[in-house]
Amino acid sequence: MLLSLILVLPFPTSGHGLLPTVEDFDITVTGTVVDDTGIPIPGVTVSVQGLSIGTATDLEGKYSITVPEGSTLIFSFIGFESQQIPVENQSEINVTLLEDMASLDEVVVVGYGTQKRVNLTGAVSQVSSEVLANRPITNLGQGLQGMVPNLNVNVNSGAPGRGASFNIRGTTSINGGDPLILVDGVVMDVNLINPDDIETISVLKDAASSAIYGARAAYGVILITTKDGTKSEKAVVSFSSNLSLNKPTARPEYMNSMEYANWMNAANTTTNGSNYFDEETMQHIQAYYNDPDNNEPVFHHSNDPSNMWRYSGNTDWTEVMLRDQYAINNYNLSISGGSDKLNYYTSAGMLKQNGLMKWFDEKYERFNILQNIQYNINSWIEVSMKLTRNVSDQKAIPDNKHGSLANLDNLYMAGGSRPVMPV
Repeated sequence: MLLSLILVLPFPTSGHGLLPTVEDFDITVTGTVVDDTGIPIPGVTVSVQGLSIGTATDLEGKYSITVPEGSTLIFSFIGFESQQIPVENQSEINVTLLEDMASLDEVVVVGYGTQKRVNLTGAVSQVSSEVLANRPITNLGQGLQGMVPNLNVNVNSGAPGRGASFNIRGTTSINGGDPLILVDGVVMDVNLINPDDIETISVLKDAASSAIYGARAAYGVILITTKDGTKSEKAVVSFSSNLSLNKPTARPEYMNSMEYANWMNAANTTTNGSNYFDEETMQHIQAYYNDPDNNEPVFHHSNDPSNMWRYSGNTDWTEVMLRDQYAINNYNLSISGGSDKLNYYTSAGMLKQNGLMKWFDEKYERFNILQNIQYNINSWIEVSMKLTRNVSDQKAIPDNKHGSLANLDNLYMAGGSRPVMPV
């Protein structure tokens, strides 16, 4: 026979209660946070792991915080490595924070070289190749839209082969103000570059860049570097194929034939006191509008020998002239590799873009070849070669004003044709 005996002992109370309060377990911790040179660091965040309790160091790097027993303090500050220290029974904890070399050693392309971000004082924004990767873009301007503060990218037209213009911090001159654009240190048209070959893009926004590039940098500088090879002894082959279908976000809606005829009559009556279209023309316009299968869009005018044939059609020229969508094909092939002494990067790209016009064979084709080779002869001599070839073929709508192949707006014909004109 087993006999169990349970002994109940009174728990220490705190003043007037039977159970312990939270205050019985709280510990006040003080201390100072310094860097590796012993200089106090103000503004360091001191928080309790797993709880919403925290404070910050003052101008002398000192702090004071009350935490539950058994807590762990976390010390964190931008540019320094975070530290976690258990409180245990300590009432004073002094901490030395070490610099976070991973973030401070980040390299930014500035001028004719590179600079660590920790030492950077100018207004510089940087974009990596990840922003441009795997996107259905035809030029660099489309990839940078909305990516860099104070960089204005203007795409004037969606016609095939039309590039973008750049402006930094707004228009500062009556003559415009385009930034200086360098690709691997060479002035080049960025609309001809294959976005898949770009490694980094640095935008120098302030006047400090003029100290390096002179007056040409008065409106800012855009520095572009292309990809280099890897140090992997095995060659890395990459191939990508991209097919995208593009369509207008909105189409303009023009008047039909009856609306056009009535508004023209009203306008001509106001200015000249008579209708623009006579009664016979209005009858044919209305007849074709109501029953196009049994009426002709062109009729013989019996009362006007000088202009016997008149239009009475009803044509939606945006529907006639423009496609619903058009395709863009993009193919890229690259090979990279190397060793401690030599690395190489070779790429070939092909872009094919169709146009929006139905009755004109608009198209744009671009071929890009890039070869980057670097060879380290010894610790202080490096030989490199960067070779690029860009070939483009553009077929665009002729500009009647200048007799050249300058692209017009795709809606030029649609907006300038009257709805009564038949196809």
